[in-house]
Parts: sequence; C-alpha cells; structure tokens
Amino acid sequence: MPITPNNLIYHEVIGLPVWVYPSKGLKNIGNSVVGGVVIDETRQTLVVETGDKQKKRIIKNTHTFRFTLNQDGKPVVVEVEGNLLWGTSEKRLKKMRKIK
Repeated sequence: MPITPNNLIYHEVIGLPVWVYPSKGLKNIGNSVVGGVVIDETRQTLVVETGDKQKKRIIKNTHTFRFTLNQDGKPVVVEVEGNLLWGTSEKRLKKMRKIK
C-alpha cells in the first residue's frame, strides 16, 4: 500500500524527508528546528540525519513532524503531531488493521 497523507502515521517513516519542530505550547524545549531524513525509529524517538551528516535523536511526543511525500510526481507536505507516531511502525500498522 503506498504512503499517502491519510495513512502516513501507520507506515514506516524511515527514509522520508522530514522537518522537526517543537510542539506548540512546549516552552522548555527551545526553538530549534531540525531538517533531514529519518534513519531510525524506536517506540519513543526518531533519529534524523541532517544535511551535514549529524544524527539527532528526537522525542516523538514533544515534537511536530512535517514529512514530504511524493504524490503523482509532486511533493506533498504532511504535518503530524508526534503523539500520533508513538510506538513502533509495526504496532501502528496493527492499530490500522484493527480500525478497518
């Protein structure tokens, strides 16, 4: 099944381009924005490799993620609150199957 804006949260996000922003209302995190490609995922974090090859471990629950998908040859930006990505991709896929 191809990744679309409607089903992104149920898919593997490793390999997708992403921009990471602190979630709204969280003042203690700072205003740092990270951009790059997702290279690893755990239940609570994403690891993003930036353009200068730095690896940043990002806590899912405290950030908003803007993924760029390719839809019919056009880039589509999808904004996802980190709490929707909580858990591993395998468990998110199981949730999707239960919903259907």
